[in-house]
Order: sequence, then structure tokens, then C-alpha cells
Amino acid sequence: MKKAKVDKPQEIDMFLLASLWPKETGLPTTIWIEERSDTPKDKQSPVIRVMTHPGKKDIRETTVVTLEKPPRLIGRLDPKYFAEVKEFIELNRKPLMDYWNHKIDTTEFARRFKEIKSKEKKGVSK
Repeated sequence: MKKAKVDKPQEIDMFLLASLWPKETGLPTTIWIEERSDTPKDKQSPVIRVMTHPGKKDIRETTVVTLEKPPRLIGRLDPKYFAEVKEFIELNRKPLMDYWNHKIDTTEFARRFKEIKSKEKKGVSK
């Protein structure tokens, strides 16, 4: 399996990110979707960044999940959260990849992505 290249938090170009909050996605934590950098030296793999703890919005406290089939976790994340993030990616792979590849902008992504039906929202206990 090819190793995904992922920027460290201090190397992230914040202009290439858009945050999506739990109330929009159905996920328990905030995520950041990312556009591909056009810098020739930059060969990063398509990924999203996921907050490791609900209620926080600090990019330095994120882990990375690839948009590969199947999505792969690079870092640490509660297995329950990772399962929901994978569900979100599978449900939204096309708009995520279109955003990554500069085929759509943030507004169009917001129109196209679908919220998952979180177990927490359905009343299932943690």
C-alpha cells in the first residue's frame, strides 16, 4: 500500500481548508475539508482533518483520514468517531474529491454534501 503524504499541522495552508461543524455533518466532531495545493513540490494525498475531541476547533488537535477506498486513519481517533467519519466519506466521496481537485468551490460543496445520521442524534447512547 502506498504511504499517504500528509502535511503536519504547522505546514497546513489554512486558505485551502473549510471547516464543517457537527450540526452540519452529523459527525460528533468538527472536520476540515481540504483543497489540493497547486505547489509543484506538494504531492499530498486527498484527506480530511478530524478533531480528536468533540467541542474543540483547534487544527493542531486533528488527526487525518484519507479519502482512499477504504478510508484510512493516520493518527489516533476514537473507533466510534472513525466509523462515522468513514460513513461521511463514503456518502460524500464525489463532492470531497471534486473539492480536493478544484472542480467545485466551498459554496458548491456545501450544497452537495450530505449529513450522516449520527447514532448520537438518533438517541443511541455513547
